[in-house]
Amino acid sequence: MIRASDYGRALFELARQEHREGEIGEEMAPGSAILEQQPAYARLLDSPALPREQRLSLVEEAFSSLNLYHLNFLKILCRKARGEAMPPAPGCGGSCMTRPTAFCGPPP
Repeated sequence: MIRASDYGRALFELARQEHREGEIGEEMAPGSAILEQQPAYARLLDSPALPREQRLSLVEEAFSSLNLYHLNFLKILCRKARGEAMPPAPGCGGSCMTRPTAFCGPPP
């Protein structure tokens, strides 16, 4: 089974290859803050009561200003019913884009 941390590591690796760690890392703090302040929103993104396409549309609307890699990362978590894993670990503030800890987990 693929864990949310595996997706996080993949995003980190892609950002590093594209030399965009800073850009995506900076985006994580505000996105994380939104989800931490609204935990019901993350639960809604996991809810089977809402059709998947509608949940993906909510992610697209709420996070459309994010880098495409970051947006698609969040949509993958939503698609895989991993909305509870969307915010980085408390206090991460995007640090997993400069060092793969917290949400992304340790490097393999």
